[in-house]
Amino acid sequence: MMTPMSAKTGFGDDSISSTDKRRSQSIKPTPTSVASSSSTPTASNGKSNKVAAVFLSQEQTHILKLAQEGSSVFYTGSAGTGKSVLLREIIKVLKKKYARTPDAIAITASTGIAACNIGGVTIHSFAGIGLGIESAEDLATKVRKNKKASTRWLRTKVLIIDEVSMVDGDLFDKLAKIGRILRKAKEPFGGIQVTFLN
Repeated sequence: MMTPMSAKTGFGDDSISSTDKRRSQSIKPTPTSVASSSSTPTASNGKSNKVAAVFLSQEQTHILKLAQEGSSVFYTGSAGTGKSVLLREIIKVLKKKYARTPDAIAITASTGIAACNIGGVTIHSFAGIGLGIESAEDLATKVRKNKKASTRWLRTKVLIIDEVSMVDGDLFDKLAKIGRILRKAKEPFGGIQVTFLN
């Protein structure tokens, strides 16, 4: 069973609404409650390849809806509970939502292997911070000097971090502060919608 958490204003504060708390407590998984439509790619010989439909539980559907509506979410679960399946669906839905601005979605992970598995980059690479050992203020200055990294921070609307438990707590706090500094916003990560999974 997955454990969802969401916050409209970001992480680091206790702003989860009582409605969301009640909703997440009352959700019981149902194995085939929603089918997500999958595209049918065409092979080079002109024939279509069948892609199996993805079935999401009620709990997964709730998390997907929160992400689609712009809420920041964190979800976790044991091995085999469908975290990666849900992540692929979240990415697919958000890519469709931001089809005109594909750089609005930053898909990252704590390690290179995890990043490759989801078609993303490491969080360090996205952030443009190298090893990230400096203070948040120094890192923000470093990022400002890197036009590509600075532009990524400003254009990103959704930041996805897979294997977030592998991100050091100090680094996590620095990233949240870098976002605030670069985007000139009070919210964690500068108001970027975040999706974290573990």
